[in-house]
Order: sequence, then C-alpha cells, then structure tokens
Amino acid sequence: MTNGSAGFAKLIWLAAVAAASAIGSAADAQQLEKFVVDGLALGAKVRTESSVYGQYTCEDSSQFRDFRSCRRVKSEVRGGRNITTTTTILHAADGSVAYVNQSIDPAFFTREELESEISRLSSRYGEKPHRQELPNRTATIATWGTIELASLPDADMAILRRDERVLKGILVDYIGDYTRSAQAGLPVFSIQGGAGYAWVGSHDGQGRGRLRVFAIDAARLASARQLPKPPAPPNVVAAQSSVHMKRQQGAAQQAELEQRLQECGESCPDKPDLDKTRLETLEAIERASRETEDSESFTSALGNEEALRAYLSACETNKCKFAGDALAELDGTRRKKESKLQAQIEDGQYRTARGDFKALKQYVASCSVCEFARDALDEINQRVAEANGKVFDLEICNSDYADVKVAVAGRRDVFSQMMTTEGWYSVGSGKCRIITKLVRGEFYLRAKSARAEWMGNEKRSFCTESKPFTRVNVSDDECIGDEQSQTFGRHSNLGDNRETYTWRLDAKPWTFVALAYSPTAAVWGWSAQQPSVEEAQKIALEYCSQHASDCEVARWVRDDDCLVLFGGSKSLGWATGSNAQSEAYQNCKDADGVRCRLLKSSCN
Repeated sequence: MTNGSAGFAKLIWLAAVAAASAIGSAADAQQLEKFVVDGLALGAKVRTESSVYGQYTCEDSSQFRDFRSCRRVKSEVRGGRNITTTTTILHAADGSVAYVNQSIDPAFFTREELESEISRLSSRYGEKPHRQELPNRTATIATWGTIELASLPDADMAILRRDERVLKGILVDYIGDYTRSAQAGLPVFSIQGGAGYAWVGSHDGQGRGRLRVFAIDAARLASARQLPKPPAPPNVVAAQSSVHMKRQQGAAQQAELEQRLQECGESCPDKPDLDKTRLETLEAIERASRETEDSESFTSALGNEEALRAYLSACETNKCKFAGDALAELDGTRRKKESKLQAQIEDGQYRTARGDFKALKQYVASCSVCEFARDALDEINQRVAEANGKVFDLEICNSDYADVKVAVAGRRDVFSQMMTTEGWYSVGSGKCRIITKLVRGEFYLRAKSARAEWMGNEKRSFCTESKPFTRVNVSDDECIGDEQSQTFGRHSNLGDNRETYTWRLDAKPWTFVALAYSPTAAVWGWSAQQPSVEEAQKIALEYCSQHASDCEVARWVRDDDCLVLFGGSKSLGWATGSNAQSEAYQNCKDADGVRCRLLKSSCN
C-alpha cells in the first residue's frame, strides 16, 4: 500500500462488505443484493429514521420521477493527507435503493493493488469484468453484472466542454471530471442496461489518484427518467414577464385614476389629499408606461446585435432596466464569434500538428474549443500503441530483510530523449513490485534501506530529494534547494525483448554492534559492525577491559536498530530504538547532572 493510504481494503473497499449498514436493511432480490457499496445493497430499503440517514442532505431528484437524491461529504486527515469521501444514494419513495455511489479524492493505490482488487471483485461476483483502460494504463473502468456503458454523442460532449450539465442519467468517465474529459477528448459514458457494480480508478506515477465505486439498477432508473423541458432563455422570460406585469399594473392604476377623476375632475384643490393621490397616480402611470416600453424594446431586440446596440445607445438618455441583460446578450454573441474564430485557429493548429506526437499532445492540452481533440487523441493512441514495443516494465524484487526505497533515472517518453529522475518507490521485504515503465536502453537505479544500499556498475550522479519527487530533463546539472546529489548505478535493457526487466536486490547479511562498560570506572568499549553477536560482544569487552577489570556488556543491536552512547564527566548514558539519541542524552544527564556529549552511534 502506498504511503498515506489507510489500507487498500479499508477505504472504498468497504463497498464490497456484505453486512448492512445502519442506514439500510436487507434486500429482497437475490440478484440485486450482491451489489453492495458501503454496506448498502441494491434493492435494500434505507432507514430514514436512522442517525446515519440524518447525516445526508436529501432532495427530490431532478432526473428521476419519485426518487430522492441523498448526498453526504466527509473529510478527514489520514497519513497527513486530507481525504474527502462523497457518498450518494438514489432511493424510491418506499426507501428502496436503485443507485449508491462512493468516491474518494485523493485515493492512493499502486497498479499491483488495482489488479488485486479487480481480481477479488471478479471472484466475489463469479464473472470476469467488462474492462476499459486509457492507453497509458493510468485509468481503468471495470464493471460486473448487466450494466452497459454508452458513449455520449458529440452534441452532449460539446455541452460538457462548456462546463454545463448534461441530464442523461448516471454518467461515468475515467478521471472523475466530465468537463475535463470532454475538453481533453476523453469519452464520457451514460450507464444503461440492467443491474451491476462498477469500479473506476485513476492514478499518477506516484499512486495518487481518484477512486469511485457504485452499484446501480440502470433499468429501474431508466423507467423513471423524466426528460426536463428545455428552459426558455432567462432574459426573454424576465422581459416578457415584466411586460405582462407592467401592463397589469398600468390597467389597475388607470382604473384608480378614473375613479379619482370622477370624484374631483381634472383637479380638486378643495380636497388636497385626494388631489395629491390623483397626481401621484398620474406619475405612477407615466412611470409604468415608460418601464413597459423599455421591456418591450429590449424583448424585441433580443437576438439582433444591431438592435441591442441601439437599445443600449438609447439608455444613455433613458433609464433602462434591462441594460445589464443587453450587455450580457452582446457578450454572449461576442464569445460565440470568438469561439468560431478560435475553432478556425485550432483547425490550423491541428492540421499542422498531424504526424507530430509532441505537437498533437500540446494541441489537446491547450485547446479550448477542442473540435479536433478526438481525432488528435486517436492519432496519439495509435502512435502510443506502435511504441509499446519500445517500452518495458521495471520490476524490483527485494530479498533483503528490510523494506527498501527505490529511485530511477531513465527515459519515459519514446518520442523524446528527455530523461526523468523519480523516487522513492517503496518495495516491502520479500516482495516484487513493478514501479514504472521505461524506454529500452540505458537507465540508472538506486535503492536504500535502513541498513544497506544497492546501485550497480558504472556510477553516475543525479539530483534527488528526501521526499517523493519527480525531476524532468535532468543530467549531471547542479542540485538546487532541498535536492541532494546521489550516486546511481547503470543498467541496460537495450536489445532485450522481454516486457519486464527485473532488478533483484540481494539480502545483505546481518551485522551487529555491542557496547560494554565498567559500573565503577565509567569507562566503555565499542565494537564496529561484526558478523555475529558473540564477536561484537567480545570486541567491546576487550576494549573496555583495557581500562577496567569489571567490564560487562550493556547492549547489542542489529544493523536495523539504533544504539547511542553519551558520556559526561563521571557517568555514561545509552539507549536503543527510534528515540535512542534523546533517551541516551537524558540518561547521561540524569546520572551526571552536567553537560553530556555524544560518544558513539550506530544509527543510519
């Protein structure tokens, strides 16, 4: 498991636990209840009175008749990282569940753990998954049951590229971001078919990514789909509503005016309150007339750029209520023109990039309209497929007694001579792990543990960091900041047609360190690393016995542990373990009461 994860089987993998959670009860249909997420099976009924259900925010679904949509977001710190878990449920009026989804961002898993989890789920469901992957294998969608993935048509993808919502039921993509997928030319799917379970994971080279699992009864939701009515343009609705309202207000005020005029004619100075009301009513009718005229003028100008500009020009002398809306309409028209112009520019960019792998990737990464992104990605994927024979998996097998960290320097891109240095990949004791893909040819490796280092022949220096890192386009250049220059050993897979290159780290023999001391004379003896405990104790006693006759062994440790000795003017202090240095210093100070200094340490 990669660092920072709370355990691959303890995060979202609770989705496969068969026990019902506090929110639901057992399902009735056997074929549905095997599809479980977070302890809640398809067909199970949520318990709306439970405290767990109270943690969700629920509302009527905007897509499915007679269904409630419930959502809960939980954030917590695991391994020093902020982890957000989002759970979504769709249940009918009787509480029965048709869809339950859980997502984790970020999630941490390796390729090996990904394959292991998919294999476990396949055993659970008794069938092979329907599986799709990105060409670079950084994202996987695996499904079981009878659910089907249908690619959204181009019209819907265009809507997603504008960062607008597409109401086509439950959607899924590779990277957990529909807008980014559409803009990059990656497919977005709607879920169709029957009931089933889906596992969707994406990750980078360091094992960090997103994870989503869900169980769904797609057929049931399809029968409950309600197609939303296309809304009228908001400006048109607002303007037309305002016109109608002003007309009604004008009619009411006209009736009131007629009543006042019947009471006092055109004026009635002998009735000042009534005359004041008459004048105020006349002003209100005039104001309403102007506002109605303004509304009608704006409404008639909608869709006509020249008329909208004329409306705004008139606003310089008249107070226009819809000036902001007119500006927004003109801005939308401008953006459409710019988008059309940008599409023409990107047309040229794409045609120029044809046949150039780097240029095609740059086009996909930087396009905004992205009309040709799908074609560009098809060509990129084709070239990647052709280049697959030029890359290999780098596998590390650790036979040592301790876990190791591995750093590698090599070419990652078959279309570039650029070299990348990255680390540190963790490989457990007695384990083998594929850590990355490299281009065939020369590459450089370095491995380290708490007790040993491994490299290879023909040494070369590269810049590294103590924490996980990736450094692009590196050679023997000067290290900066927190970087350190470290030695790597040369390896080669040139001309080797094997798909996997395995570097086997041999087990280093244990060595031992011992400390002897005299209780009366406060003298000591220390042995350097020896092949056996007996030899280490013997040497330590020999050194100590040169100065005292009552020497005895105080401590001994293996090379994966830590032994520290501090000395004062009249006494010694020693300790072992992860806090050996501070404990040894404190032991010395407690016994002597004066300043103590470090004498010996076996800590790596």
